[in-house]
Amino acid sequence: MVTTWTYQVLLSCPGDVHRYFKDEINDAVNTYNKRLHDMQSHYEKLYGHRIAVEITYWHDDGRAVIINGQSGQDVLNNQIVYPADGTIAMFYTRLGTPTDKYQSGTVEEIEKSLELGKHVAVIPVVTETLPTEAIGDGTEYVRLKQYLKGLTIGKKGLVIDCSQADLKQRIMEQLDEIVLCFDTSGGKYKDIKKNNVETEYEETK
Repeated sequence: MVTTWTYQVLLSCPGDVHRYFKDEINDAVNTYNKRLHDMQSHYEKLYGHRIAVEITYWHDDGRAVIINGQSGQDVLNNQIVYPADGTIAMFYTRLGTPTDKYQSGTVEEIEKSLELGKHVAVIPVVTETLPTEAIGDGTEYVRLKQYLKGLTIGKKGLVIDCSQADLKQRIMEQLDEIVLCFDTSGGKYKDIKKNNVETEYEETK
């Protein structure tokens, strides 16, 4: 029996990102976990435990049911934002639906994660052309560009533009940032607990 530390990484994004880039996102996470699997002996010797990464996303893991007067976003924050070890936020053509206090749910998740001192990466995906059905009348795209402009000025180094072809690699790089920040610093972020699970593990040959 060995201990596996499972890092919860929040994927925060409006619905258009999930619609157009779901395959790239899933491929990045699966490839990253495969790489971790192949290096478990190394990690066990280096850190004393093994490592896995689990993506949480409101589309799959959150249920915005109103509880005791809380807003739907408040419920999602408690379910998947606050427990996350780090956040990867992605945008494409939309900023997203406004919440009670923020420009969108994704913006709120970014800000809440930053307030907790977590690692946050914002990845706007850039393509040569934009789908007509996604861009609509352009209002959402303008809102997104205005927000990203302010975010770049206010928090330098936070925004990482990338193409669709580079998306998988950028996600994997940010997963590394989150995992290695914990394991080389002994738990850099405050008030965050890893999910320690005892698991049977057989080395691949």
